[in-house]
Amino acid sequence: MATDAHEPIRHLRPVSLPESYDLCDHSVRKHYRDFLWAAGNLPPETRRFLNAILAFAWRANRLCDIHLDRAARYEQLEETREEFRNNLMQEVQTGEYAAIVDTVQRFRIPQQYIHDMLVAADMCTRLEKFDTF
Repeated sequence: MATDAHEPIRHLRPVSLPESYDLCDHSVRKHYRDFLWAAGNLPPETRRFLNAILAFAWRANRLCDIHLDRAARYEQLEETREEFRNNLMQEVQTGEYAAIVDTVQRFRIPQQYIHDMLVAADMCTRLEKFDTF
């Protein structure tokens, strides 16, 4: 379920894997219009996997929204971590998380790369400087 940056992301409903990829596609169409043009020549399946990564990147990036108070940003960060962790452990498939987990596992992407997006969001939430790539 795609949410606005000012809505809590709690209580995501279980979804099928195809539904999860559809949610990612919708998120990318809504937030990354430039990517749609750049990825136009990619095979649809490849584009779909990239959309999963971009949807998660957008979710991590929106945690730095300065219009939310720090406590709200931190709460959303913890919810994002928990949803990702639950999907990784295959406890449930929810929202866009099922697609990113499937993409990570399918292409053997180190989970640390995904966690690094959340670490950066955490540092942004805490208004810390960071020296990571």
